[in-house]
Amino acid sequence: MNAISPNVKNTLVFAVLCVLGIRAQTVELQESLVIGDFVDVGDIEVAGDGSIFVSDVRGTEVAKFNRDGRLIKRSGGRGLGPGEFAGGPHHMALVNGGLLISDLGGLAVHRFDADLNYIQSLRPRAPMTIDAGPDGRIYMSIPDILSVQYVTKMAPDGTELTQWSIDELSEH
Repeated sequence: MNAISPNVKNTLVFAVLCVLGIRAQTVELQESLVIGDFVDVGDIEVAGDGSIFVSDVRGTEVAKFNRDGRLIKRSGGRGLGPGEFAGGPHHMALVNGGLLISDLGGLAVHRFDADLNYIQSLRPRAPMTIDAGPDGRIYMSIPDILSVQYVTKMAPDGTELTQWSIDELSEH
């Protein structure tokens, strides 16, 4: 892949700003960390110790880097087996020292430990986005066939606690 020189980047940014009618200001950009070689980044999570997790949707893997950007481990691969991704790893959430990763194609959420060792798969209906609350509970948005969006709340072990539709939320 050819890199764009800084002068060309600056010129392109300036041209876009001028077309949009925005007054351009000089901004100094500084590259601080470049890691990995990814096909399609789905999500990035940074753990408390500075570890960086990156999901590569089309590369069907998740990579862990240390705080300096050195690759520690890659995990995943295309498939339906334990820790594999049928549709690629999309959204991630750090939960209780581990990582939850949604696989839209496999209709699963895979649980890995902090070293990217596979632990288990949860099978909610078509998980889309995923996040964790401060109490370790897991929240997922789940689309329905009729375009009704649901939010599911799960215990840290993956037990479903409750589910509600976006329509129910707007009524309150």
